[in-house]
Amino acid sequence: MPGFQVRDLGQSSGTFETAPSNADYYYLYTWEVPRMFGWDPRAPGRSYLIHLQSASTPTFTANVEKYVATSVEYKWAKSVTWEDIKLSFYDTVGMIDAIIFWRESVWSPGKGLQPASMYKGTTMLDVYLPNGTAKYGWDLKGSWPSSIRSGELTYADSNVKTVEINVTYDWAEEHVYSDDGKYLPYKQI
Repeated sequence: MPGFQVRDLGQSSGTFETAPSNADYYYLYTWEVPRMFGWDPRAPGRSYLIHLQSASTPTFTANVEKYVATSVEYKWAKSVTWEDIKLSFYDTVGMIDAIIFWRESVWSPGKGLQPASMYKGTTMLDVYLPNGTAKYGWDLKGSWPSSIRSGELTYADSNVKTVEINVTYDWAEEHVYSDDGKYLPYKQI
């Protein structure tokens, strides 16, 4: 892998050396979503498969409050924003059942808009090394499907159709798995 690591950061010597080639790197393709909106897509009785194509990861942003006094601008955090993530799925047989389930948890023609307690849950996004170890991830608290896009149809392309879901959530908490595979919330890390 190319790149450099900074040694003695902040010291006057500040030297650079090549990053080790045998470091454990996380790859773009070693991840999973074991839970969506409090719902386990792998649970027994599910007669269809959900194949994820891509996912974005949580973005934390501290919104800045500013105050000018004696020609100096002072800044501090005024609020926190967690940006929505996007999950893209390959459209497989049975995927429509999941789409209907998620949509009806928020809104249906017969019941209208549901209370938040009916559709908000926890979505888990995990990443891991190619050998399946050193797993960590995020718990997206209060998550729900704020947008379900069934994808494009065209005669000009032969790719598999995708379904995109925007996952809106209140905040994210980091978690890790111990070497024996136990889930550890961020407070126990």
